[in-house]
Amino acid sequence: TQNTATLSILDNDSSIQFSSPVFSVNEDGTPVLAVTVTRTGNTTNAATATVNLTNGTATGGSQPFAAGTDFDNAAQVVSFASGETSKTLVIPINNDTLVEATETVNLTLTNPTGGATIGAENTATLNILDNDSTIQFSSPVFSVNEDGTPIAAVTVTRTGDTTTAAAATVNLTNGTATGGSQPFAAGTDYNNAAQVVNFAIGETSKTVVIP
Repeated sequence: TQNTATLSILDNDSSIQFSSPVFSVNEDGTPVLAVTVTRTGNTTNAATATVNLTNGTATGGSQPFAAGTDFDNAAQVVSFASGETSKTLVIPINNDTLVEATETVNLTLTNPTGGATIGAENTATLNILDNDSTIQFSSPVFSVNEDGTPIAAVTVTRTGDTTTAAAATVNLTNGTATGGSQPFAAGTDYNNAAQVVNFAIGETSKTVVIP
């Protein structure tokens, strides 16, 4: 006779977690569309969880962004309808003009509802990649012979993001040489007019000609 039996208790909970421990976005002012939260297990019920955003090396704040603020740190509720297994967060990023290293935002999942639990991947890091470029001289010292030939060796370089045009001004002031305008007066050594260096899209090097 069948006098024993086994009762299996099936888990009807769902688990909510980040799809990856690390996400990245360029600092170009476009909201992040790549931070994905997933749900596994029983998805017949609606469920929610809260994503909290806190400072790593990036600084959070509210919009409109104040100077020095990198991202909108408002907590966001992720809502799953019945049957839904994936949701994407939109996190506004401030496209500032500062040249910075990659900055980080800490993401944490909390407050599950609808019978859901928070999964093992309950924290993640968002990397904000700087999109600014740096313009500088290629060397701290340049030399030219005093033979009336314009200098063709003062090089200005650009590194970082070169997908947009950029410009910088080169100012020339006296060291032990005396500047002035052309035609040169007696005792004048060089033309001290400021020069604008213009970089087209993709350009990384320009040469300044100084009479």
